[in-house]
Amino acid sequence: MDRRELLASVGLSVCLPLGGCLGDGSGFGSADESSDSDDRPTETTDATDDDETETAAPNPVAERFGCSSAYRPESDVEAGVEHEVEVGDETEVYESVGSTDYPTPPAAFDGDAVETFVAEYEKVYQRNVYLDKHEDRLVEFDPMVEGVERFDFRDPVATVRVDFAVHFAAVSGDSVVMTEPAGEAAVYAVDETGLARTDAEYRGNVEGSVREATPDPLEDGDLLECF
Repeated sequence: MDRRELLASVGLSVCLPLGGCLGDGSGFGSADESSDSDDRPTETTDATDDDETETAAPNPVAERFGCSSAYRPESDVEAGVEHEVEVGDETEVYESVGSTDYPTPPAAFDGDAVETFVAEYEKVYQRNVYLDKHEDRLVEFDPMVEGVERFDFRDPVATVRVDFAVHFAAVSGDSVVMTEPAGEAAVYAVDETGLARTDAEYRGNVEGSVREATPDPLEDGDLLECF
C-alpha cells in the first residue's frame, strides 16, 4: 500500500509526538465569526472636531519595512532529474520535483482571493526551503494546507494565517528518506504594496485562543516581496 492509500485508509487525522495532531481543517472560518477576544493595541488618530476618535490606517506593508529589505527563498532546480535507487533486487528511478514560480498577487486583497493567494504562496515558500536543502535530490513534495484564517489585526492590511504540514521524500545516498508530516503555521500581512511573513505555533499545539497566539507579521515578521 502506498502512502496516499495508507493516509486515505486512516482518514485525515495524524497525531505526531512533536508536531501535534493534523485534522481535516473543520472549524476554520473568518475571524469575524470567532468569539475570541483580542488584546492587541489599536492605533488611533487625534479626535475630530466632533470629538470622535477614528482608527488610523496602518502604514502600507512595503513602507513599514522598506523594499530593500525584501527577501524570500528562491530556487533554480530542474524537474525530472533522475536518481536510481536499489530497492532489494530491483532498481527504482526517482525524479526531482524542481522549482516553481510564486503566485501573482490577486486583483483585490479581500475575500477568498487573498486567502487563496497566501495558501499558494506558502506552498512555494516551503518548496524552495526544501529545495535549498535537498536540491535535485528532492523527489517528492506534498504540502497539505489544513486551514486558512483571516484576522482583522490591521485593516485594511490583510492578516492571513495558514496551518499546514509537509510530506517530502529525498534521495540520500543509496536510499530514499521519507518523513511523516508535522503541523506548522505561518502568518502573512499583505496589501497592494507587498507582503510580510512570520512563523507561528501550529494551532494543534496552541492552548487557549488561536487568535491571541497568532503573531502580527507587521511587528514580528520579515518582508518577502514588494509588488
